[in-house]
Amino acid sequence: MIGGGPSGAALALRLANLGRRVILIERDAFPRLHVGESLTGGTLPLLEVLGVRDEIENTDFLAAPRATVLWAGQLRLRETHGGYQVDRGAFDALLLNAARRAGVEVRQPALITHSVHDNTRWTLTLRTGETIHARFLGDASGRSRFLPGARARVGATSLALYTYWSEVDAQDASTIVEAAASHWYWAAPLPGGLFNATIIVDPSAKCVDHYHNLIRKSRLLGDRLAHGRSGEVSACTATAFLDESPVSDRFIKVGDAALAIDPLSSQGVQTAIGTALHAAVVINTIIDHPERTDLAMKFYRCRLRSSSIFHATSAQALYREQFAVTTTDFWQKRAGEAIACAPTALKKPLRPEQYIRLADGVSFVPLPTVNEHHVVVTEGVERNGQSNVFVAGVSVADLLKQIDRPMLTQELLRRWKCILPAESAIQTLQWAWAEGWIE
Repeated sequence: MIGGGPSGAALALRLANLGRRVILIERDAFPRLHVGESLTGGTLPLLEVLGVRDEIENTDFLAAPRATVLWAGQLRLRETHGGYQVDRGAFDALLLNAARRAGVEVRQPALITHSVHDNTRWTLTLRTGETIHARFLGDASGRSRFLPGARARVGATSLALYTYWSEVDAQDASTIVEAAASHWYWAAPLPGGLFNATIIVDPSAKCVDHYHNLIRKSRLLGDRLAHGRSGEVSACTATAFLDESPVSDRFIKVGDAALAIDPLSSQGVQTAIGTALHAAVVINTIIDHPERTDLAMKFYRCRLRSSSIFHATSAQALYREQFAVTTTDFWQKRAGEAIACAPTALKKPLRPEQYIRLADGVSFVPLPTVNEHHVVVTEGVERNGQSNVFVAGVSVADLLKQIDRPMLTQELLRRWKCILPAESAIQTLQWAWAEGWIE
């Protein structure tokens, strides 16, 4: 396993719990500062699977039950359903220590100087001179990726400008999201008194030197940070992408190495850990049941693609809301650009009074999914060569079978809200519309 961040530690921990011997190689010493400190409530069930939820909830992280959002000209409070603001240094170290306790052998800090695969196993040489042999390689090395491969951009290119502030009035632990003319803000207080303020811009803007000026212009952050002290401004890519070769019979990519989602959802950590839990089952299946290797790889590719489209369509719907009131090039790119991994160009969002029905050609078929330990076959949906089993943790077949006749979108949402939170039901409907499951 290469990489000890949330996805790498989660994959190593889960594999150890499945009885596998795991060696994890992490380049950096912990703790370390790392952007991406917001955990949505959806992360907690995943942490429970890993056996660390209680530890997270009893750590000195900040409960953040809501987000303050200034978007499309409206100020709103949105529930996070149990979210936290975390110190990523402490959070990442907590997960890695849990992996150690489960038996994972950690090499940290450690640098790989040479790697080769001879059709039977990987041989990795560390700078210390140690040689490690492995049947399977997990790549959790982030956007830089240890393993090569093409990747499809999902939406417009974006750059995140960020720094950490001190001497800021915490007020409360709410996440702050605010749209401006040609950029948007994400900010949150962190444990220990720091405050992360991030600005998402177009890379062509080259705004690093204008970061503080943009902060002063923020309606939600300008006054709050006016007397704070900031560190050095950093920049990193925030462009969403999907790796086109995320798995084979000898390697798997997880976290940002496989799938990077739009930062607007604040679900990067949740998504990364989700890929790790699925990857552990895929690896376990390939080793225990080599005859299911193709099935396992198909499952993982479909799962990543479905997650990519789900997050991209959700973000684009919000960008379109902002574009309706701010018609600059920045918002137009995000509202109207085609999504590379989608089967068709995105459609306009459905209206509540619009009639919909199940699309022609949708069939309910057996497809790969997972049980606790292995990839198995269950009922899913298929159309025009595209298939899916789950979305937002719910069976797609169960959702689509509720469209038993032409009906108003608001009626379908009422049915779906019995099994999905209201916001997830709306996002899932837009996803199903974009995917072509309904028309």
